[in-house]
Amino acid sequence: MANNSYIIPKVFPTVEEIDTTLRKVMNECFPGFKISEPPQNDQTGWLIKHPENEDLAFTIHFDEFRDEKALSIPHRHCYEVMWWVEHEIRERLAKAFNAKQYDEGIGAVKNAKVYFDTYSDYLTATYPERFRHVKLMMAKEEAYLLPADIRGKLGKLFE
Repeated sequence: MANNSYIIPKVFPTVEEIDTTLRKVMNECFPGFKISEPPQNDQTGWLIKHPENEDLAFTIHFDEFRDEKALSIPHRHCYEVMWWVEHEIRERLAKAFNAKQYDEGIGAVKNAKVYFDTYSDYLTATYPERFRHVKLMMAKEEAYLLPADIRGKLGKLFE
């Protein structure tokens, strides 16, 4: 079972505002990913996936966190690099919507507003050496499965 991370805006944006911001952020950070159409009627969110490897995917959907409206990103991915992808997207959406962040795996997330251009930079900044080594080994084993645009962002630890 996966846990979720949450983006809890002070003023909840409209579907159109979320869609526009999400597309802008994804285009800036990870332009190779494709985003589903904005949710309508009974749909609850967006599916974001890479067309060259559909296992590189995640969702952002409407949710509640402690009785507050929120956007949720479930951690249900199977690639190590997706932790970094989610981090980048969550941080940027939280900044855009002046939102708090929470992750069920680690608790409240301080809005660091720190972005990492590569997966290597993310590992170095967010994991102690003993965990970084394990994460790095796992990511190196799966690197050959990644599309070129993502492989190109792995960083100096992979050279």
